[in-house]
Amino acid sequence: MIIVYGGKYQGTESFAKELADKRAGSVLVLRFMEKCREELAAGKDPYEELMALMTPAGLKTSESDAASGMETENKITGQLIIEAREIGNGIVPLDKEDRIFREEYGRLLLRLAKEADEIYRVICGIAQRIK
Repeated sequence: MIIVYGGKYQGTESFAKELADKRAGSVLVLRFMEKCREELAAGKDPYEELMALMTPAGLKTSESDAASGMETENKITGQLIIEAREIGNGIVPLDKEDRIFREEYGRLLLRLAKEADEIYRVICGIAQRIK
């Protein structure tokens, strides 16, 4: 698993796409923070949903197939690449629900970071490998 981490508009998405292009068979998860918020609101566990991508039944073949729900039976030959937003270095949100989400998201990233093979932090479009 590879995590590409950084603030909004810092270049995390384009760097994650570059990594995915260089590593055949990888599964790219963009806008992970937004997906986590949606899954938590729906009562789902974002970690379990993410791990389901690593099973053959969960692998989507393309964005258009993913939108239609079409799945493939191919095995993943690459790595899971997650583009995650940094939200812990700013102002603490006033809204209680936003504070709770920030804590849950942070704990999830800590869990994923322990399992990750590589972690990149992107600032001003420059990626620095930190793990």
